[in-house]
Amino acid sequence: MAEPLNTLLQGQRRLLNEIYAKQKAHDVRFEAIGNRFGSVDRQLNATESNTNAIKNDIFKIQSDITFLKDSQKEMQNDISKLQSDAFVLKTDVDELKHDVTELKSDMSEVKGKLDLVLAKLS
Repeated sequence: MAEPLNTLLQGQRRLLNEIYAKQKAHDVRFEAIGNRFGSVDRQLNATESNTNAIKNDIFKIQSDITFLKDSQKEMQNDISKLQSDAFVLKTDVDELKHDVTELKSDMSEVKGKLDLVLAKLS
């Protein structure tokens, strides 16, 4: 009877060793899974950080575009003012030309009268 009991104990020991070996393999797998989760977590954190940086850049680009649009509107207003001022200046120049022409005409008349006065005096 000792022999069958010994055989049974050896079989149980072999099964326990197989279970222990399988458990060790499971532990190694669980550790690998844990490491992979850690890796995924780090990648997600990096992705979240990159996503936030990208969102920040997009916000800055939108702000720059808004600034450029506002600046362009101001430039268009300034151009309109310059065009208006240029028209006023052109009108003023035309009036001055007319005034100069009249002044020349008046000067010619005065010169003519002075010549008459000088001729009478001589």
